[in-house]
Amino acid sequence: DAGPSAISCPSNIIYNPKDGYYYVMFYMVRKHRQDAGTGIMRTKTLDDPKSWRAWNGSDFTVQFINPYQNPDADPAEHTCQPVSQREILYMSNGLTFNTYFNKFILVGHAGSGYTMQDRGVPGFYYSLSDDLIHWTPRKLIMAIQFPPWVIPPAGGNPEDAPCLTYVSLIDPEDTSRNFEITGQRPYLYYVRVNQTYPRERQLVRIPIEFD
Repeated sequence: DAGPSAISCPSNIIYNPKDGYYYVMFYMVRKHRQDAGTGIMRTKTLDDPKSWRAWNGSDFTVQFINPYQNPDADPAEHTCQPVSQREILYMSNGLTFNTYFNKFILVGHAGSGYTMQDRGVPGFYYSLSDDLIHWTPRKLIMAIQFPPWVIPPAGGNPEDAPCLTYVSLIDPEDTSRNFEITGQRPYLYYVRVNQTYPRERQLVRIPIEFD
């Protein structure tokens, strides 16, 4: 197919007890008025899909509408803005609250060279935040050879050049309903994709420790 359009790759939903909102982060594709990066939206009522509001750069006011039913709507009023673009780029895979750092922690991949800002070591990274809007510069957790969107050289065994993606953190000691809490020693989960046979996928986990 043509691949993702507008937004994709949402994180899990996480509850923020400080303000009573549920949050989710997502990857934003550069298209028309929308810039590339990581977006965020929130709601207090999970049973009402229309209640979600996304970040517009200063507040959560962006409402998602059907453009075919609202042809006269101003696109600028319904366009998301990325958060901490320089620090996290388009990281959006796994979102938890970390008790070791006492901050929200976001994990994702970066360093693919997909954009001019995305230079560096290809790998899985993490970033920290107090408010889910302002994030620290990402730090490398694990280097990987072929991140998403990077095609390995022709020839050789495709199993020697898997795509590693869909990264997240899960703590086996977490007692929350949706694995929303991580500590100092969570597991790093990711999917190993055979790039020749993309439907062939393996779920992998490795123990990590923050210091």
